[in-house]
Amino acid sequence: MLTVDIPVPPARAEASVPPIVAQICANAGLVLTLAGTQKRYPGSRHWHYRTGPQSGTLELTWWPAQRRLWLKVAAGRTSAAIEDLLPRLQAALTDALQALPVLVADQPIER
Repeated sequence: MLTVDIPVPPARAEASVPPIVAQICANAGLVLTLAGTQKRYPGSRHWHYRTGPQSGTLELTWWPAQRRLWLKVAAGRTSAAIEDLLPRLQAALTDALQALPVLVADQPIER
């Protein structure tokens, strides 16, 4: 099994993560085959992607409670296409999350 963590910078909008995942995976030509949650990670979002008709499944999980995003390829579910794609996906997701605007705490209005 291979797991790759994607750093999620602090003070970024958590709601932006799922659409970023969807967009980057679509841009990479991946096909969504499952979307849901994982019981093991309450409140998580979990996706399975394939590289079209080729074998192999790439899993992504976003767990907002821990601000953790990771890619996973389970033993027996890998393919050359997925292995080649992993570094580019990691870089694209990292760059996109880093580019999100920083959330600023509410500032009191001075009068």
